[in-house]
Amino acid sequence: MPDADIEAVKRLHKALARADADAICAAVTPDFSWHMIGLSEFPIGQLRQGGQGMVDYLTDLLAVIEFQRVTRHTYLERGSTVVSLGSALGRVKANGKTVETDYVQVFEVRDGKVARAREYVDTDAFRAALPQP
Repeated sequence: MPDADIEAVKRLHKALARADADAICAAVTPDFSWHMIGLSEFPIGQLRQGGQGMVDYLTDLLAVIEFQRVTRHTYLERGSTVVSLGSALGRVKANGKTVETDYVQVFEVRDGKVARAREYVDTDAFRAALPQP
């Protein structure tokens, strides 16, 4: 079904925007994994697994950054892979620095749920704004 996989990703995005733990867990497969690539020295850059892992990631992210804007402007689908392009602007709570970045998220969808996600951001922008671990 065309766009069904995009709708699965949008369900996850909407659940994340609401910080709705139940909806996040319902939107992903039991073996789901999420990774923000290139920031492994920070808690937000750690590999997360399962729905609860995604909830924990969101909790960690929102503890560090207050977002003023998150814009998802493009979704592309090819087979069971969905790519989301967007941008985000936030303020680091610990020091007031601003972090602004475009991002690419690559999702694998299986049986109407997100099974795997990888996020690519401007790692230099994050490293310049976040307190060093």
